[in-house]
Amino acid sequence: MTFISFDCFIFWHYKHYKEDKRNYLHQQYQIFSHIFETSTVSLNNISDTVFYLKINKPEILQIIYEAGKDKKNWEFLRKKLIKKLMPDYNFLKKFGIRQVHFHLRGPISFVRFHRLDKYGDSLKDIRPSLVMVNRYKKIIRGFEGGRIFNGFRNVYPLFYNGEFIGSVEISFSAKAIINMIYKSYPAFYGLLLKKSNIKNKLWSYIYKDAVFIKESLIHPNLVWDKQVLNYMLSLKYLNMNDLQNLEKIFSKKINLNEKYIYDAEYKNKNYILMILPIKNISGETVAYFVSFKQDNYLNSQKIHFMIIGGIILLLMILMLFIGLYLQKRSKYFSLLEESSYKDHLTNLLNRRGLLKALSEMKGNFSLVFLDVDNFKKINDKYGHKVGDEVLKTLAFILRENLRKEDLIGRWGGEEFLIVLPNCNKENAIKIAKHLRKTIENYKRKNIPKFTSSFGVVSDVNNSNFEEKLHQADEYLYKAKKEGRNRVIWK
Repeated sequence: MTFISFDCFIFWHYKHYKEDKRNYLHQQYQIFSHIFETSTVSLNNISDTVFYLKINKPEILQIIYEAGKDKKNWEFLRKKLIKKLMPDYNFLKKFGIRQVHFHLRGPISFVRFHRLDKYGDSLKDIRPSLVMVNRYKKIIRGFEGGRIFNGFRNVYPLFYNGEFIGSVEISFSAKAIINMIYKSYPAFYGLLLKKSNIKNKLWSYIYKDAVFIKESLIHPNLVWDKQVLNYMLSLKYLNMNDLQNLEKIFSKKINLNEKYIYDAEYKNKNYILMILPIKNISGETVAYFVSFKQDNYLNSQKIHFMIIGGIILLLMILMLFIGLYLQKRSKYFSLLEESSYKDHLTNLLNRRGLLKALSEMKGNFSLVFLDVDNFKKINDKYGHKVGDEVLKTLAFILRENLRKEDLIGRWGGEEFLIVLPNCNKENAIKIAKHLRKTIENYKRKNIPKFTSSFGVVSDVNNSNFEEKLHQADEYLYKAKKEGRNRVIWK
């Protein structure tokens, strides 16, 4: 009877131990899943912020629109887009953004900021997310393979004046997720890709030469994302030899159709392997986010406490980060709204913005004062909406035909002021004449042709600005009086 009781106790204790262990492992996996999801949501929020603050702007959308209309002008438009966004892209890479990729309708690759030499290829058979954006005209998110990189993608539809013109992808790698969670939840993380999913998508030389992938010993149909692998090895949680030994040990246990968490002993230490299936936008499992974590089960309660504390701390940090970021952004927009340095119609400087910029300018400069001829008649005949388009078109012409250092602003109504630093009278007159002729000959669908009159003065500085501006206004008035569509100077 005693032996039976003892046997029962041993059985009960073993059963309790197994149940505790099972519950503990399940809990670890839940934490792992939750922290992964929290990190991806945070990165998606960052991606949204980048899109709405940096990309979804008229000057960017116009480039994509023009590229879709005229393939012969691609080189010029690509260089223009790259010049505008490359500084932002280089900055965003520090925060985990891996790709910013513009596509025309089709979808056709237009600019890969991560690979500028590759463009013009159709992605229709490679990237289902792009096909879906072209079809449904809405944001598509999810993990997806590409010809070079695999990543967690956010694909945004682009519209210009209500017309769908293409899309842009902002994506991040598993490395970005690791950067968010490693300090609070240290482990060896990696991204395992299914060979069957990437072999037909990657550029052939990339797959053949294993440029971005490395064979895994954990399963014959899986390969490591090499960039993530090298990054994790640099953190020295595991070295390559230990990793490969752990892969061999766990390879004997893994059944990806049944279970996603395993434990094993290596060098007298307990390790937990957690595998999180990653589905693409079509719902197919194409990759796995994995974690090798050293864990001492005998001290599980203490470890459990530290992990939960770490997760709470991580979530608090994430919430604090998001809160501070949104607060800073709100403050920024409030200050921008209060200061009102931009004209909201033309996106040029307004009078206040021009005066602020002029107050900081040193040396002499020239002024060109102009306005649209017979603007009231345009408004009366075609309506104020067309009148607004005329003003926006004039602003576009001025931006395209002036130097980067020149200041352009809407002084009020249909009046515009141009400030030309380090420009003498002769050159200022030439510039004004060129602008007059360009405006006169400019054609755009759905708006009438229009002309402008100009007044030009030179040798302007901060001390005589008001006097010179008054002179330029008089010359502009004289140009109007003498028949309009002309340049007057003294």
